[in-house]
This record gives sequence, C-alpha cells and structure tokens, in this order.
Amino acid sequence: MKNMQKKNKNWKHKITCVVLFCLVIIAILQVNCIETKAAGGITIDGYYDDWEGIPKTMITYYSNNQLCNNHAALVRDGEYLYLYVEMHPLYSSSIPIDAYYLHVNGKQLPFFLRYPTADRNGIDWGKNVNLSKDGIYTGLSPFTYYPAYSWGDAAVTVSSGDPNDRFEVRMKISEVEKLMGLEQGTIASGVKVEVTMPNVGGGKVTMVGTSTGAFFSILLMAGAVVLFGLLGKKKGLQKS
Repeated sequence: MKNMQKKNKNWKHKITCVVLFCLVIIAILQVNCIETKAAGGITIDGYYDDWEGIPKTMITYYSNNQLCNNHAALVRDGEYLYLYVEMHPLYSSSIPIDAYYLHVNGKQLPFFLRYPTADRNGIDWGKNVNLSKDGIYTGLSPFTYYPAYSWGDAAVTVSSGDPNDRFEVRMKISEVEKLMGLEQGTIASGVKVEVTMPNVGGGKVTMVGTSTGAFFSILLMAGAVVLFGLLGKKKGLQKS
C-alpha cells in the first residue's frame, strides 16, 4: 500500500513538472509571436492586415457624433518605430499628414509625411499626395523641418466610408535618436515613447511591442524556480 502511494506521488510530481514546462514553452511562443506581429511583421505597403491584433489608442476631441474618434498605434522592433493612424468612418475630411510630434525623454520631434527626392536627402515639393482621390500612395517618408532628409518610409491610403483614410509609417530609431539629440540606445532602454497628433485628436499614443528578451528571461527563471522547488520537495519526501 505504501509503495502504491509513493508511486502515485511520484507520478503526480512528474505530471506537474511536465505541465509547468509546457506552460512555460507556450508562453514563450506566444510572446515571440506577439513581438513578431507587433513589429517585424509590418510591411509599409498601404495594406493594414498586419496591424490587426495590435492595441489601438483612441485619439479624439470627444465629439458627440464620434466624427473625431480616430485611432492610432505605435510599436517598435529592434531598429524601427511603426506608427499607424486610422480615421473614423464618418470623418469627412482628409487624413492629416502634417503636425505629428514624437516625444522621448522630455524632447520633442515634429514630423510630417511627404515624398522624398530620388537621393532621399530632401523633399520633392513637386510631388504631392492627392488626399481627395481614393488610392494607395506609397514611397512617402517622414520628415522634420530641419534637417529635411528622409529617415523612414510611409504609405497613405485614401478611401471613403469604412474603412476610411489610413496611413502607416516606419521610422529608423537610430535616425530618430540623432535628430532628437538622444544617446544611441535610449529608445531601446525602455523609456516612454509617445506621439501626439493635434490635427487628428487629443491625447497621446504610447509605444508598445518592446523587446521580449527581459520577459523571456523572467519566464525561464520562474519556471526553473518552480521546477527546482518541486524536485527538492520530491527528494525530501523520498528521504523521509
């Protein structure tokens, strides 16, 4: 009878360890999937299926008829920041492509979207986005006022109804830090990164989708602690 109870306890410990190990692996896979979806999986092409599942922030001035209840998202991977803006289906004006502000560590970087010159070292003022004509406009870039060179890629989609106008932007983090006078690696260190867009609505969009490395380590450590604890308990029971 005692041997049977001992075997049952051993099996329970083994099953518990296997279940915990599987849970840790599943969590790691899910986190890595989220990170890929949130950043590295985004293509700047004027199609927005790769933004599905990414948290959006309402950018609004709280209009009674919801005409200004627009949405935006800001995510990053190791090298780039990605910004997404969508206008409410009832919003009748064109999507603004001016007056966006990136905020990092108390510093502000204004930017807007335009077509770059062939060498990407300036703005092609002879080429404009026709915001009154439905279509997908690719090949744009984010620019600040000075120095006016391209530091990313952008696409604007003009459409009527649902979905309404949208755009997506990819900004190279090293260039953003240089333009803002920040030390290289500041954004990757975990500081708060936000974007404001007064022409779209009030409030701020805060960056999500940061690196999973730290969380990955925490999961492994937590799993190891639990497993070692169970194994130690098992050895103690065997000795007694």
